[in-house]
Amino acid sequence: MKLRIIISLIFTFSLLVSCSHVNHLNKYNLERREIYFEEQIGANAHEVNLSINAPQAPAQTTAETVKNVVVAVGSSLLTSETERKLRNASSPVKIVKGISQGVQDNMVKFLRIIPTNQLTESSDFIVITTLDKCRLFSNSEGIFVNVEAAVRIYDRNGGKLIWEYEDSETIRMRKTAISNVSDATGMSGVSQVADLLLLTEEQLSASVKEAAISVGRNIAEVLREDISKSR
Repeated sequence: MKLRIIISLIFTFSLLVSCSHVNHLNKYNLERREIYFEEQIGANAHEVNLSINAPQAPAQTTAETVKNVVVAVGSSLLTSETERKLRNASSPVKIVKGISQGVQDNMVKFLRIIPTNQLTESSDFIVITTLDKCRLFSNSEGIFVNVEAAVRIYDRNGGKLIWEYEDSETIRMRKTAISNVSDATGMSGVSQVADLLLLTEEQLSASVKEAAISVGRNIAEVLREDISKSR
């Protein structure tokens, strides 16, 4: 019995550590209001951490052997040209703007807010999106973007924190940017390095941005639920 209690406490503590949530929305009305959006980059997010590896599968046929050789060559190239493209495409500035865009999109959709990138006298609230950490990594399931970010909403009058949500989101990169791939499946298996090598820097940037916007929309969905509960 004691062991179950201890495990329960540890699990609860891990949830509290991984996610910060402040909610005072019941005291404010954000609908149809002018809201200023700002992006910030945290001290640990000025460079994206890359951890991309080519998965190696044991060869059983000649065709599989050839495929594994191609992947091995792709893996060596990853340390040069592809890594350069990845770093340029996944700059922290682009990622935090993508997250902010995702938040803004959902707030316009569900709250009909008037978004602005210029702080004016008519701005009622301020939304600040902060990128705390970002990394691109791969495993046997595919290539992923992991982002730690926080979204905070402040009342312009007095500067009080109204809402805050801080969380870590992992989004699988999609192959929609590859011109010769018709479906929107994720990059996975031994072909993931080859998928990366096929992408131009612009296509990689579009794929990373798509993942970042998804993170923003997920955070904004928590905001929508909180607003719905506060009414």
